Amino acid sequence: MLNDPGRRRRRVAVGGYTTTAILSAAIGAAAAPWQAGVLPAGAWAARGLRVPARNALLADIVPPAVYGRAYGFERAMDNLGAIGGPLLAIALVALVGVRAAIGLSVIPGLLAALAVIYAIRHTATARQRVSQPIRIRIRPVLRGHLGRLMIGVTAFETGNAAATLLILRATDLFDPGRSQTAATQLALILYVAYNIAATLISIPAGRYGDRFNPIRVLAAGVICFAAGYGVFAAGPRPPWLLATGFILAGLGIGCGETAESAAVATLAPASLRGSAFGLLATVQAVANLAASAVAGILWTAVSPAAAFLFLAVAMIISVPLILASRRTYASPPDADHSSDGQGSVKGSRPPLSRPPRGEMISAESSASRPSSYEEDGEDQERPLAVTRTVSTAPMANIRSRRISRPMPAVLPRPPSQRSRMRPLRRATRRPAMCSRPARQTRPARGRRTTGSAFPPR
Repeated sequence: MLNDPGRRRRRVAVGGYTTTAILSAAIGAAAAPWQAGVLPAGAWAARGLRVPARNALLADIVPPAVYGRAYGFERAMDNLGAIGGPLLAIALVALVGVRAAIGLSVIPGLLAALAVIYAIRHTATARQRVSQPIRIRIRPVLRGHLGRLMIGVTAFETGNAAATLLILRATDLFDPGRSQTAATQLALILYVAYNIAATLISIPAGRYGDRFNPIRVLAAGVICFAAGYGVFAAGPRPPWLLATGFILAGLGIGCGETAESAAVATLAPASLRGSAFGLLATVQAVANLAASAVAGILWTAVSPAAAFLFLAVAMIISVPLILASRRTYASPPDADHSSDGQGSVKGSRPPLSRPPRGEMISAESSASRPSSYEEDGEDQERPLAVTRTVSTAPMANIRSRRISRPMPAVLPRPPSQRSRMRPLRRATRRPAMCSRPARQTRPARGRRTTGSAFPPR
């Protein structure tokens, strides 16, 4: 919403990273309780601004054919930081103390802002667009196929509670046979396994989404989440089974976050990408808060098993809603980065259809076809030059007079892109309905013919 135009989007991303780093580091110098509350709130608000801008910038500078890999790499590095960050913090606290360690956290934050600036300056400049006023744009984002996708994402995020609940549940299940400290340490080790699983699955999930469909990846992540929650809802289990639950949840979050960003980047128009990613971040934050609140209430009022059972059921319900948006999903094209917001992406090839009965392609049109892509200079279909000529062939060769009409031409493709032509080859496997010569029949017995056996009518 703030970051729809290109330049404004870049400023919001850089400013968000810088503000988050400064406010987070200032917590170490807090001297009053209100300061310890306001500074983290400001840091998280800046994070809410930077994340949609960063995702929109990625969609601007990355080819649509590799959206999944780009967002998968970003998620993998984020989860890797969730592993290395706490370990580095433990070492710094032991060396310089708590406040100094919090203050030193400004260094990686500022390095992230500098990395964004470097990436912006070393990529192609986005197309200049007319400056737009700052306003909330929700209805255009919810139209068409992107709105259907948001419904499935909302259902999924309603069951995506905070990972802290997994740690608390594991601590409770480990506690009967171990001390509280040992149970907590073992639960934290399993949480590291959760982040490792999310790190390892993010890039393969993105590659699969690029090749097939990110909606499949999102549905697979939801199923993994539901299975992991089912393990925690079952009750006391051996450590290896709880580790399986953590790993399943890590696979779910790695697939889910990667597929959500890739699908939104593909379906959102270029002028609404910032608003689309802003709405996605809002849905994630509000739905996660609602899921954690409801699970906490059920944990306290009923039982921890009831809380995780609720989360598992919410995940199962979201699967058909997510798969319903798969029918309207358009695969990312190779030519352009923009789409119309209705699932059809600019640069995608129109579906080929067989001409109606009675139509034919003129010889002049067929002769105007270029022989190769090197001669023509572009990699897309073009309508053939059409001449409205009436056939004058004798009736022995054609049954009736038919007027030639335009039809899409299927031009040859380079060998490297033949794998993407499978749907087109299936569509053109049957030849067009052109005129066929009339079947010649022998004259009736006893009937004499003069001149041509088939005189014109």
